[in-house]
Amino acid sequence: MSATQARADFARYLKSTDFAKAVVHLPNDTHVLFERVFGARHFSWRCVKTSVLFSVAAFAIIVVLNVLNHPKGSLSRTLNVLEMFPGFFRSVVAYAIWSIVPDYFNLLKTRKVLGLITARQMGQVDWNHVVSNFGFDPLPN
Repeated sequence: MSATQARADFARYLKSTDFAKAVVHLPNDTHVLFERVFGARHFSWRCVKTSVLFSVAAFAIIVVLNVLNHPKGSLSRTLNVLEMFPGFFRSVVAYAIWSIVPDYFNLLKTRKVLGLITARQMGQVDWNHVVSNFGFDPLPN
């Protein structure tokens, strides 16, 4: 199957699916709460700082859950790895920092989806626009 054929099949699937049934109904204040936490504009220092804070908190929660799940194994394994590979800690910190960038841009997608769901609840969504904005080619009419 060629890429063009696969794209055409996927476009047909998207056009034949009733997305209105797949989208959940959110409370009206969900979008308002999101904007209160992250701010109304995505490309602002407030949004960047809050996104970084949530990303670091999520990373820390995962580490804590790992340690709580394997209290003795995690600590001894980590100490062994740090002794064997002194640069490992810097690699983990670099990975944590690098993962913040995709989190920030995924937050933009979340903002757009929340806006679209809110608009859908008011009956104002153009699904061709939604699909084309998330990395797919615009669908032929």
